[in-house]
Amino acid sequence: MIFKKILVITLVTILFTTSASTVSSARFSILSNNSRDDIKDTGLIEKEKLNFIDSSDDIYIINGDDGIVFLGLHFKRYAPINLPEEFKNEGLKVEFTGKISLMHILTSRGLASLINLKALPIKIIDIKEIGDQTDLDFDISMDDNFFSGEAIPVTAILTNNGNSEIKVNRMSLEGQSLDFNIITPDGKEIRYIGPHINCYPESIVLGPGERNSTVIDLKSENYDFVEDTGEALIPYNFSLDGKYKIKGFYHSFGRDCNPDDQDIWEGNLETEIFEFTINENRVSEITGTVRVKYDIPITLFTPVVNAKVVATSQADFTNASQGNPEGAYITFTDEEGNYKIYAAPDDYKVTVSKEGFETSSSNIHLEDNGDTAIVNFALRPTVNLELDLSIAESFKEGNPLPVEVTLTNNGDYPVPVSEMALNLQTLDFCIVTPEDKTLCYIGPVIKRLPNLTVVTPGPNNAHKIAIEDIKNLFGVDVPYAFEPGEYSIQSHYESGRAIGNDWEGELSSITKSFEISEPQQKFSIDSPKDQEVISGTVDVCVSILNYPPEVEVRIDDGEWIAIECVMSCSISMDCSGYGKYSWDTTQVKDGEHVIEARVYDEPKGEYIYDSVNINVDNQNNPKLQFSIEHPTDGENVSGNVIVTGYTYSEFPLPNIKEIYVSIDRGEWQQAKLYGLGIPNPNKQIGYWEYEWDTTEYSNGEHKIGVMAWNGEKQTYDSIRVIVKNEGIKQ
Repeated sequence: MIFKKILVITLVTILFTTSASTVSSARFSILSNNSRDDIKDTGLIEKEKLNFIDSSDDIYIINGDDGIVFLGLHFKRYAPINLPEEFKNEGLKVEFTGKISLMHILTSRGLASLINLKALPIKIIDIKEIGDQTDLDFDISMDDNFFSGEAIPVTAILTNNGNSEIKVNRMSLEGQSLDFNIITPDGKEIRYIGPHINCYPESIVLGPGERNSTVIDLKSENYDFVEDTGEALIPYNFSLDGKYKIKGFYHSFGRDCNPDDQDIWEGNLETEIFEFTINENRVSEITGTVRVKYDIPITLFTPVVNAKVVATSQADFTNASQGNPEGAYITFTDEEGNYKIYAAPDDYKVTVSKEGFETSSSNIHLEDNGDTAIVNFALRPTVNLELDLSIAESFKEGNPLPVEVTLTNNGDYPVPVSEMALNLQTLDFCIVTPEDKTLCYIGPVIKRLPNLTVVTPGPNNAHKIAIEDIKNLFGVDVPYAFEPGEYSIQSHYESGRAIGNDWEGELSSITKSFEISEPQQKFSIDSPKDQEVISGTVDVCVSILNYPPEVEVRIDDGEWIAIECVMSCSISMDCSGYGKYSWDTTQVKDGEHVIEARVYDEPKGEYIYDSVNINVDNQNNPKLQFSIEHPTDGENVSGNVIVTGYTYSEFPLPNIKEIYVSIDRGEWQQAKLYGLGIPNPNKQIGYWEYEWDTTEYSNGEHKIGVMAWNGEKQTYDSIRVIVKNEGIKQ
């Protein structure tokens, strides 16, 4: 624990003492979980000895070519926590993608890698071996402003951006491997000429990422730049004031003066055209750096690239304020956030602006020629927060009303905000009811200031609050009764009351509409059907939806007979039920009869009725005799179920020839029917079976329908079972 504290203190010290220049050329990363933390680089596998606490261990690292900036530090070495075994080979060249392993950094081993080896712990996402690749870059660097009589230095730079060593000729004007083409302010073309050496420049070796440079003073007596008029070569002394254009050329010959020197790269490279100015008199400068201003407590330097910098003199303030800065000096920041403006002595208003940032200004005074005013700016990113509310479009009366509120940072930089909570009064809901009343949250309040929290960019880092049921949030003494009707809801968020420098402002979500409806109800006699001719023992089947399970049945004007329905409720809180009453029709006379059923509706305080008219004909319409033996009515089943039964002698009718099974009134499927072949005192002459895979159906109540057919007529029967399979939703 003490070791970890020492390492953390050391890391913080490094962060506070890191120069901005060390991070300018590398990739930038913020502490967040979005895709901008992805690392894509190439490098060499190396083996290191890692010392931590009271032990040491071998560790493989990747010495990268580009590197990444993390917490203000430029890391070019990576410590993969999941490097595959086949890549643990020193000197192996690889290309890889990965992510910073924040959790591993906080371990003793991770901190030791970070501090002792300057290697950033990462998790490898993808990695592959790569062969040698040649990528040679040639560039020139110079100031953009010079004064008459002073030196004009140009730095020529040769960089190996490949992943292997490369041998080239050294850059040399005299050796003809380096040259410049210059256009003067009056349009003349000048170039270098002699003296030349009689041998190619010697070779140099550049390793991956290495560079070689040489500085040439265009005005030096050691170099001769001339104007070629076609008739004569006239020496040029750069005495003309104005704007010049320059382009650099590099040539590697593939050989040098040593015949034994082999494998020298041969090729030509050239730069873009650069411009520089020569002024007669020395002018003043306004210079500085523009960086991002963070409102969160971390040490981090992030340059603002391509920001517009306008220096407007006192005389042009009025025009500039009207969007017409005539005579104003305008420039843009470079990749390091630096800018420079050459201006005559005067009072100036320097304004820096860029889309996505708040504009900033500063007033300065240049007294004399040659004065330099340093004006640095820290631009605060504009806040682009969005509040969204999610709620379903419809609910049934009495069901919960869940909502979710999301605070998303759609900007490019982290934003510190106040903690979002109902009981801290930073979050609120307002609902407009069907009677056009507006209700807002009334509930317990915690008397403390909200905590400071940071919303990092991207939808994956959004702050979310889910409330399972908002019905109890509204109402003074008694919770508001959410009755059926059309509602609208909007959420509100306020920041700026936390302890710390949090963003101050208010947000409102888009108004969402939802409907509360009365539960759908159904009560009916499913079988037998109205006007159906029946005989023997029949099942009077009743189904209900969102009614109590206690149902009563009677025949004609007889006594009410109570039956209990088997109930099943879905996720949407709809409850359905099924019940049946076995009626022996041989106990009544053939002819027309009425089957009546009723259920009591408690909210309405009345009975709900249904009835069917049927005809009993036991003399001319006997039922085919068969049974359902397994499963039994109301039984729990799972997996593969074998539905079985028997058929019986139908004398004087033809015996049953076919049996069909239907699940939940689906398609009829033929069952297997076997003859028993032996006399049976119960008149059983056949056995039938049907295999049913219950895993293809949801858990809950299902109907098994069976139909018998003797070639002339058919008879139906059915049972209800409860499917209970593990891992299947209701």
